[in-house]
Amino acid sequence: MTTRLWIWSLGLMLCLLWIAPTAQANPGDLFVAQSLYNAGNDIIRIGPDGSQSVFGTVTGSVYGLTFDPAGNMFASASYGGQGTIYRFTPDGTRSIFASGAFTTGGIAFDASGNLFLADEAHSRILRFNSEGAMSVFSDQSQNPLGIAFNSSGNLFVCSIGTNSLDEYTPGGAHQYFALGLRFPWGLVIDQNDTIFVTTYEVRDNVPFASIVKIFTDGTRSVLFEMEGGFNGLTMDDAGNLYASEGYTNSIIRITPDGQGSVFASGLIEPVALAFARGIPEPSVSALILCVAAIFVARPAAVRFRKAPRMRRVG
Repeated sequence: MTTRLWIWSLGLMLCLLWIAPTAQANPGDLFVAQSLYNAGNDIIRIGPDGSQSVFGTVTGSVYGLTFDPAGNMFASASYGGQGTIYRFTPDGTRSIFASGAFTTGGIAFDASGNLFLADEAHSRILRFNSEGAMSVFSDQSQNPLGIAFNSSGNLFVCSIGTNSLDEYTPGGAHQYFALGLRFPWGLVIDQNDTIFVTTYEVRDNVPFASIVKIFTDGTRSVLFEMEGGFNGLTMDDAGNLYASEGYTNSIIRITPDGQGSVFASGLIEPVALAFARGIPEPSVSALILCVAAIFVARPAAVRFRKAPRMRRVG
C-alpha cells in the first residue's frame, strides 16, 4: 500500500469519527437524577426520541443538576450527612468537584462561572469558585431548594421554610420576591425573565402539583395543575417545561400554553433534571476541509488490463 493510500485511509477514518458523535451527552438530551437515599443512584439520559440509558452513577440523593458553558454536567448529592458535587464530562467521565459538610439542593452557575448551591438542611446558599473552593453567600433563605439566575445576575431561591421565592442581588442583598407559594421546589427562569415555580399542596386528602408562572412585576397565575407532586423543573429551547413527578415516577412535559403530557415514565423517584447545554458540535468548515483533504489525497485510480482473448486451438 502506497503512502498516499495510507494518508487517504487515515483521513477517511478521521472524518468518520468527526461525523459520528462520540460523546454520550448530546445537545437536546434530557438528564434526570433518580434520588433514592442509598449508596448508588443513576443519572438517566433521555434522548429526544424518548430512549433512556444510564449516563453515570453517584453516591447519595441528587437534588441538583446543571451544565457549565463547556458542556460538563454537575450533580449535587447528599449521603450520610455529607455533600458532594460531581462533575461529568460529555463522554461520562466522572470526578469530584467539591465535597464537605453540606446538604444539597438546586445548583446554578452565575455569569462569572461560580457555582451556587442551596444547602437545604443548613439554610445556606453556598458559592464555589472554578477550583471548587467554598464560601457562604447567604444564610437568609430557610430550607432553600430550587435556585436560578435571571438576565441581570440576580439569584432567585425557592425557600420552603417561608413558602417564598427569595431574590438576591449579586452583592447578596435579600428581598422576598413572592410570598404564599406552597412548598416551592423546582425553579426555571426563561429568557424574558419570566419565572416558573413548582408548588405542592394537599386538598381534601388529594395531593396537587402546580406550576406557577410569575412575571417580572410580580403578578402570577397557575400555568398547569395535576394530581401528584412535582420536584425538579427545567425548560427546553422551545419553551416547553419538564417537571419530575414523584407519584407516578414520570416526567411531565408542559407546553407554553399549559398543555401537559407524559414525556418519560418508568423512572425511580426522579428529582433533579436538566437539558444538556454547551456541548460542542462538529464545525461545518472543518468538516469541509476534511473532505477536501481526502479528495486531494485520494489514491490514483487502479487500472486493470483486459485479459487477452483466448484462441481456440484445433
